[in-house]
Amino acid sequence: GRHRSPFVRSAAPFPSSFSSCSLQQKRHFSGKSEDMSTVYAEFNEVREWFADQLVVDDGFFKAIGKFGRVYAVKKIINLDLKEFLEGCKHAYLEVNRCMLTCQFDELEQMVDESCIEVMKTSMEDWKEAGYSVDISPEWNADDPKSIDNVISISSVQLEDCNASFHAEEIEEGFRDAMEGPKAMKLTYTVTMTVKIEAEESYGLINKSNSEDNASSSSLHDNVWTFEAKVVEETTESRAYPSVGADYSWKLVHL
Repeated sequence: GRHRSPFVRSAAPFPSSFSSCSLQQKRHFSGKSEDMSTVYAEFNEVREWFADQLVVDDGFFKAIGKFGRVYAVKKIINLDLKEFLEGCKHAYLEVNRCMLTCQFDELEQMVDESCIEVMKTSMEDWKEAGYSVDISPEWNADDPKSIDNVISISSVQLEDCNASFHAEEIEEGFRDAMEGPKAMKLTYTVTMTVKIEAEESYGLINKSNSEDNASSSSLHDNVWTFEAKVVEETTESRAYPSVGADYSWKLVHL
């Protein structure tokens, strides 16, 4: 059976592509021409992702303009979509493990504070309403891997993605315009929204009203958004960050 997931989706909007970049900056950071064999190879890889219905949600596949978004994301962070979706599975299990055991401090590096507050509120609301979480007998809170006995992920698909770019001049005091190109701080922001379908073998138990209990085996459809930022300082004209730029994913919307 299905019952409402403890995760409540927030209303955080997606940034529009290059929305915070002026027209002059867009022209300046238009990038240099690339070797076309590389472009074709990357294009074909994105096309293969779109052809795989296990990877890309059907609605996303049919939407106009989404191919270009995925290509832009790939260029910014050298995206491997299948590897990213596999990482989402691990993130889903780890976040649920920490939530069920109320170990929210472990989530601070990988989950936005607003999402952590949603999870804390859900757990507190359950407790105040007289509910307790009914965990599978195979669950062991001290063993992170035992979460596999509680949650079985059926599928993870890309549902949406976006990329934005912001260029900001770095103030260096008075300088002659003829001294050369000015230093710029470039911020590339990528968001990836995934749909996760999982069978979860825990439920809510109301000790005062057994008829109000939720099923202990429930199918959940969750939509999560992850964000990554790449920040660089440079005087070069570039539409994308340098190869191998550092970034990390953070759950920002659930």
